[in-house]
Amino acid sequence: MNQTPYETIGGEAGVRELVDRFYDYMDSLPEA
Repeated sequence: MNQTPYETIGGEAGVRELVDRFYDYMDSLPEA
């Protein structure tokens, strides 16, 4: 059976990691 994109990135834990990394980049990049 095919996985959803949500399942492919690791479910809730994967989404949390992705969001945390995104906001870390936004906080550290001057052009963001």
